[in-house]
Formats: sequence, structure tokens, C-alpha cells
Amino acid sequence: MKTTRTRSPGRFLAPAVWTAVVLSATAAVWAPSDTDPGLSPWSLTVSDFAALDRGGPIETTMAVLGIASLALLVVARARLASVRGLPSVLLAVWGVGLVVAAVVPTDPLVAHVGGPALVHRYASIAAFVALPAAGLLLARRFETDDHARSTARWLRALACAALAGAVLMAYSAGPGGRELIGLVERLLLGCEVVLLGLLGRHVHRRPTAVGAACGLPAAVFYAPPMNSNDSGSAAAAPPEAYLPLIDDLAGQPFPKTVFQDATGDGGPEHLIRVLHRSRDFWDAEDMDVWEQVDAELGACRDALLAAHTARWGDPLVIDLWAGHEDMPEPFCTLSAVTTSLHAWPLPGGERWLGLAIGQADKELPMELLAAVGLRTALDAVRDGGPGDGA
Repeated sequence: MKTTRTRSPGRFLAPAVWTAVVLSATAAVWAPSDTDPGLSPWSLTVSDFAALDRGGPIETTMAVLGIASLALLVVARARLASVRGLPSVLLAVWGVGLVVAAVVPTDPLVAHVGGPALVHRYASIAAFVALPAAGLLLARRFETDDHARSTARWLRALACAALAGAVLMAYSAGPGGRELIGLVERLLLGCEVVLLGLLGRHVHRRPTAVGAACGLPAAVFYAPPMNSNDSGSAAAAPPEAYLPLIDDLAGQPFPKTVFQDATGDGGPEHLIRVLHRSRDFWDAEDMDVWEQVDAELGACRDALLAAHTARWGDPLVIDLWAGHEDMPEPFCTLSAVTTSLHAWPLPGGERWLGLAIGQADKELPMELLAAVGLRTALDAVRDGGPGDGA
């Protein structure tokens, strides 16, 4: 079975997020002078200017940024297990808060605050606080992975700066008599949109995430030797080199916490192991290169299928084409990179083991994957009888 090479819309994620960031920053700086050159952007908030120009560039870019943030959240949840949970809730609050603040206007420079203005105010406050809080949580999760530590440091710095700005803005809005409230708010927004852009870049590149606190033995992370093919890229090892790794994986205890890193993915009820990762295809204009890698990994996968079929009988073929977030793990994670999985219930009745070839996006490497999970999860998603092992 070949993997399906599709042009995923995920490749537009980082450009879309950064476009929204640039537009929102430009609107926050340029729109005040366009609305009324006599008004000071340092003493009036972005919302004040938006109320004077309903439907103008500030409200429009605010809504665009909120929608882009929610799109980022959907992709991030599918690609990175570390984003799921409370960070997802906080990112959703940020995105929805921006959209609500864009749609529901505040009152234009009046002392009395009406109902819509209160909705706008509290939606904005929730958004301003939620994003840096999400940044701090994600920084804590990312810092355990060597490939994401730089991103974690920047997320933490920007989140702390944004929270400090939120405190200063609260002071300015109260005891400070709105002194320089516009300047403080724009610095706060600047930290937050850059934080969002960095997160978009991180998710777009699908880097490693968290994993050190998983309690997995180091042996799980040892990759088999790789050969070099004629094109200079790493070729899969002989199938028999993977069999000990798969056997070890089948008996490994599940980690206590969710993780995802360069070696795979795991959680309290599953493990996914990257047996082999091919070259990437960013500079591969010729489809022959992709097809060669697909054929090599397919042949290795087929040999492993044959070896395990001889031990445990024909595998179950699990269709992941219509995968969604309600599926139990690891099927939800696997559905983001592959359309099918060959699985065997393991002796003992509590676990199953599966094999697949995955590719998250057409430019990214292809991966030969082994997965282990609870039998209850397999029973919940299986939609047919044993496959033919092909």
C-alpha cells in the first residue's frame, strides 16, 4: 500500500499566521493617524480607535488574527500532543476573544459603559491574559526537548513580557488615570502577536515537543542502522533490523505523561515509534525521488507485515481516512499522517501492535511507524475483519 501524497493546507499555516500578525501590527500603528491625526495613540487604546472607525482596518485585522489563531490551534492539536489540554483551551480563549472583541464594539470615548462595551472589554481581557498563559505552559512542555528549547525560551520571555504589560495596563486603566495606556497596550499586543507567530512557525515545521518526563528507557530511542542509497539520502535498514525494536516496543510500559519528540509519540495508553525517517522533500522537484522512497519504505513495511503475519496471523486493517479528534490514541495522532494501519492483537489480550507508513505533509519526511496501544482502543475503532496482510 502506498501513502497518499496530498497537498496539505497545513503548508500555508506559518505564512497565514505571520500575515495576520503583520496586518494587525500595521493596523495598530497606522490606523490611529488615519482615523484622526489629532488623537494620540499613546493615550488611547486600540479599541478606542476601533470604536471611532467601525468596520475599519483595526476591527478587520483583529478578526483575521482571531480566525488565524483558531486555525493554528486546529493544526497544532493534530501535530503536537504537547498543545493539547489546557494550552488548547487558553489558545481557544485567545482566538474567540479576539473575534468577539472585533464583532462587539466598545463605546467611543464616553464615560458611561454600555452592555456591548462590557462584553468587548472582558473578551479583550480574557484574550490578553490567555495567550501569555498558554505561552508559559507550552514553554514548560517544549523545554524538555533539545530541538524546541530555543522556541521555549522565546515563548517564555514573550509571555512574561506580555503578562507584565497586562499588569501595567490594568494599573494605567485604574489608579494610573489612563496615563500612556495606548503605548502599554501596543507593547503588550506586540509581544503577544510575535509569540503567536513563533508558535505558528514551530507548528509549521512540526518540530519535536515534550518528552523527557515520560519514564521511557533510553533503549526505546535507539534507531537501527541506516544505509546510504545512490541519492545520498538515508535508506531504511534491512527489515530484520527493526524486529528487535518492535518486540521491545510491544513490551514497554506506557509513559505516565503525554509526549512527542523526534523518536515518536506516547501517552498513558499508547506508544508510537519512528522506526525510520526518510529525507525531506523540500527541494525534490522530481516525483521519482518521492516514489523511490515510498517504494523502499513500502517494501520494508511489507516484509515486516509478512514476518508478523507468520507469528500472529493476518492483521486487522484499520481505516484512518476519516480520522477525527474523538478517536482514541494513538489512532487520532496516526490519522494525521496516514490513512491506514495494519494491527495485530498481542498475546495476553490487553495490547495490540500496528505498522504504518506516514507523512504529515508532502514536503516532510516519510516515516516507517510502529504503534502499541490498549486493546480497548483497537476494538473501538476497528471497522472490519482481518485484512489480507498486503
